[in-house]
Amino acid sequence: MAFPAPTTNRCCLAAKIAVVAALVLASSYCTKRDNQAENPPLTTDEIYLVESYASIEAARELRVVSQATSESLFAALDSTIDRNRVSNTIRTLNADPDRWLVVYRAIEKAMEERSGKRSPEGGASEENR
Repeated sequence: MAFPAPTTNRCCLAAKIAVVAALVLASSYCTKRDNQAENPPLTTDEIYLVESYASIEAARELRVVSQATSESLFAALDSTIDRNRVSNTIRTLNADPDRWLVVYRAIEKAMEERSGKRSPEGGASEENR
């Protein structure tokens, strides 16, 4: 009867090792995937999409200050933004949804840079008042 106890312990130990190995592999895969999503370079089409979005947001923010200037900027953007290129880029991103995260981070960064450039000017104009 002493024989089944070591076999049971071996099976439990093997099961524990298998679970730990599976967790390590899953963790390694997720970490590798996260690191790849953090630093991949944008394609030229993705950069174009980010810049187009930032330009549209700038025109939208300008609407509060000057409706006429904003409309003029929207008209200029309408004639300069390549809608087919934007549409194809979006279609490509939809085929690989992980890339959306990279593009979204680039958009956030572009918007932060834009607001960072604006805040010193805004601060200076408030001081002059």
